[in-house]
Amino acid sequence: MKYWGWPLYFMVVGLLLFAAFFTTVSTARLISVREFIHENKDVLWSLGTLFLVAFLTLVTTGVANASADAQKKADRVTAAEIEIAKFRQSWIDNLRKLLSQVIHVSSEVVAKQANTLDSEGISKLHELDVQIRLMLNPREDEAILLSNQVTATILAAESTQLHNPHSTEAMRLSERFYSARELLTEMSAKYIKAEWDVTKSVLKSAKRDWT
Repeated sequence: MKYWGWPLYFMVVGLLLFAAFFTTVSTARLISVREFIHENKDVLWSLGTLFLVAFLTLVTTGVANASADAQKKADRVTAAEIEIAKFRQSWIDNLRKLLSQVIHVSSEVVAKQANTLDSEGISKLHELDVQIRLMLNPREDEAILLSNQVTATILAAESTQLHNPHSTEAMRLSERFYSARELLTEMSAKYIKAEWDVTKSVLKSAKRDWT
């Protein structure tokens, strides 16, 4: 109704006035009106044509304005989708870096195989664990599984500390860590690929709508 209000208003009012006029005039006056119309039909035809042109102009303007507004709205939605996709891409890159750091730092901690605790390395791992946990959706199953595997890998690395590197226990704990690290690597690659596929789909759709 935003663009059709005035044209419809004028048309309805005109029809009502026309109907009211012919229902209230007397027969004699109606005959006079008919004679007047007959005598001035050329002038009345011109006025009618002018009114019709004006009405069609209003309708055309309404259609054009409605179409323009719809296009602007679609452009705003598309621009928002592109911005969201860019944000997701940045988020994926940051998550990939954090996961890579967990794998790298935990491997360094285990490789030291010292009888003393690598406090700096363990502290860094727990910091990374918190950062990753805050980046993931706590209501998404795949995100929960990935977050839990990050924690499991860090704990596995931490458990290798304070053991004789040549002991059977140290070897067992190291093997457990390497298994956890391998699983974390696989889960990270799978999760990041899935998120990247979603981002590419959003970008592709937005760019198609944009053009």
